[in-house]
Amino acid sequence: MCIKFGILTFAATILLGPLYTVEGYSVTANTISELGAQRTPNNVVAIIGFVAFGLGIAIEWLRHRSWVTTPFLLFGIFIAALSVCPRAVRLD
Repeated sequence: MCIKFGILTFAATILLGPLYTVEGYSVTANTISELGAQRTPNNVVAIIGFVAFGLGIAIEWLRHRSWVTTPFLLFGIFIAALSVCPRAVRLD
């Protein structure tokens, strides 16, 4: 259940991005992480989506623990942790 909520929140965050972010944002031209990394008043929406996605993965792993799926636990933890401190990296 947690992973489903996380995925749905994450998907809604991506699909609704153009509605709450800066003018000119494009789902196809910009990366997903730019939604949270932007220093705009509404970037908290994307941050919540990323945290929900990461925590959903980690919580689901706790319900079905297995050493084989430990990389998924780490992925969920790192996604949630990195979402809390967004940074825009430009390689221009």
